[in-house]
Amino acid sequence: MRKEASEQGILDEDLVEAVEAAAEAGTKRPVRARTAKAQITAEMVGFTLSVFDGLRHILITISEDMVGSRLMDHLPVRAQARFSRVTPRKLQRYADLIRGKSVAEAKAILHVLSSPSAAIVAKVVDSAAANADNNLNWDKDSLVITDIFADDALVMPRFTARARGMPFRIRKCTSHLTVYVAPAPSDEEEE
Repeated sequence: MRKEASEQGILDEDLVEAVEAAAEAGTKRPVRARTAKAQITAEMVGFTLSVFDGLRHILITISEDMVGSRLMDHLPVRAQARFSRVTPRKLQRYADLIRGKSVAEAKAILHVLSSPSAAIVAKVVDSAAANADNNLNWDKDSLVITDIFADDALVMPRFTARARGMPFRIRKCTSHLTVYVAPAPSDEEEE
């Protein structure tokens, strides 16, 4: 993979060649980017790139105002709480409440709820907003929760005695909570 370093990012020649090949073929399929640090060039405008953020592939449609920046500057910011001692079903209940809402609105909703699971979700939302503020200088007030989900994690088996001293399995479930935040789309982008 041939790369050249620049101040805005890495000029990935393989990605530029893949975009040119897609332009010649006239295909609408997403072009896979090998690195999120790749610099966006003018040849990429109008194409959809698939960028891996460490957890999943995210599709980015390139517009003219993105030229010169890095792909990673346009990815949503992620925060995770791993191995939380709560079942995913309990976390998913609160995740469904705040999906698609602004960070400030989500904090207000979670603050009213008295559940320990809501406190875990609130901490991860705060962490995602802080990551966006510190790493990319995005305004915390303009952030929206684009995606939030709870996955199964390790299940710890425990045993207790039941009738006639027979062991009975108790499943101590844990979960991973993942929150993605991104700047709210402006009114011009929605039209």
